[in-house]
Order: sequence, then structure tokens, then C-alpha cells
Amino acid sequence: MEHNTAYTDWWHNAYLKGFPKPYRDETVWTGENVAPFGFSMLRQVQYEMRYTFDMDTFLDFMMIQSNVNAKIRENGAKEEKIRKWFRETLSPVFNGEKQILLFTGYSWYLERV
Repeated sequence: MEHNTAYTDWWHNAYLKGFPKPYRDETVWTGENVAPFGFSMLRQVQYEMRYTFDMDTFLDFMMIQSNVNAKIRENGAKEEKIRKWFRETLSPVFNGEKQILLFTGYSWYLERV
């Protein structure tokens, strides 16, 4: 979250402890590991996007995260309880104001050989 260290603290010390990241294959593609599938790597691009959230839209966004869905599916956590926890723990982070989240991502451009 841009210029908001309270969010960084919340993310690492509250959210990830209560909602650990479920396993996913996060292999970074390279020319070497796409070649066996008949592709070559043309280009890799990293980017950053800025998105403004108020607290309610951020809560909606958080409810679709894989960490949250794994907790609901695997542990039987209740959506209402999770949303309430988000609201209580994020209130000091948002402090009644909109916040800007920075998203980093990447695109891989492949070509079939």
C-alpha cells in the first residue's frame, strides 16, 4: 500500500499469519523451461499497477483471495467472521480514507517454434 507502513505490518504480522498462502506452482518461466513444450521466450515484462480502494471495496477484494478461500474451504471458516476481522484489523490502516495499492506483475511472451 503506497505510503502506508501500517498496511505492510498488517499484511505480514496479521493477514499472512491467519491466512497463509496455499501451495501454488510459482515457477518463473525461462527459455530453458518452455523449450520442452515447443516454445521460445520472446520477452518478459514486469509492471506495476496502482489501484485506489476504499475500505469496503478492499474487503470485497480480499474475500476473493486464494488465502481466504483456502481458509473457508479447508478449515470451515465463516465468511462473515472473516469479513468482520478484516474490518476490525484494517480500520486503523485505512483510517476512513481511500488507499492506493501497488500491484506488481509480469507478462511472458512466448512463441511456438
